[in-house]
Amino acid sequence: MKTPKQVCWIVQDNLIAPKDLNALKQACHAGGHRYAPIVVPPFTEAIPQLEHDGPVIFYGSARLTVAIAANNPWTPGVFFDEAAFTPSRYADAYGQHMLNADAIWTTLRALDEDLLSKEERWFIRPDHDGKSFAGSVMTSTELLSWRAKLVATETTISIDAPVVLAPVKQIEREWRLFIVDGEVVTGSQYRCGEERKLDGALAADLVTFAQERANAWSPERAFVMDIARLSEGSFKIVELNGINSCGFYAAEVSVFVESLSALASEIYEDRVAAQKV
Repeated sequence: MKTPKQVCWIVQDNLIAPKDLNALKQACHAGGHRYAPIVVPPFTEAIPQLEHDGPVIFYGSARLTVAIAANNPWTPGVFFDEAAFTPSRYADAYGQHMLNADAIWTTLRALDEDLLSKEERWFIRPDHDGKSFAGSVMTSTELLSWRAKLVATETTISIDAPVVLAPVKQIEREWRLFIVDGEVVTGSQYRCGEERKLDGALAADLVTFAQERANAWSPERAFVMDIARLSEGSFKIVELNGINSCGFYAAEVSVFVESLSALASEIYEDRVAAQKV
């Protein structure tokens, strides 16, 4: 029997919480994988040079994940297609299953007082996964003030870039689920009401909801789905994120590593086999 190629995990360890970093390192060593820490300065997109005869998985910042996806030197490297991870794309796929199914797709420049007067508080985020600014809740007055500051100050945030604007919802709990080939492999609650509260236990109906949505449409073979439960008990998708750059909360890191390593090995072997044909 052919011995599987060793998986190399390239980990951007200067931007990861020590707890997560240690768990990743232990999981890689326990699974017999190569652990290759790298240091890449914040706000840079320089893809590191590293040779490995076998499958490679990167874990680090969202910015570098986007850069690697655009010019990927490894197999698979990252599980990320920027066009598929825009909220407008997956909102179209999931429809009323989205928390912000009533979102307004606009730009900061296009915001006006008449639009903002319809609600007191708004949730706003970019219509992409590059994290040019963090999704947040603002009042109408705060939004207009922030836009004025962006116009007056030189910044990387463009007031013409697409954004998602939605009325604030009453959320009871929120979870992050790690999905590989349509299966929830691990996950964690990260918020209960307004409080940060971590819990790795996942209820069966939550897992079923996520897997049904993932089997209907997925942006990649591996990705992260954040889910909220509203006060009346229904589940809604908050957002999707690339699995190569998401925090773990109380998810099982060892399961995350083994699930992605198995998928990476499969993709690598399929590519090698295709090249021999």
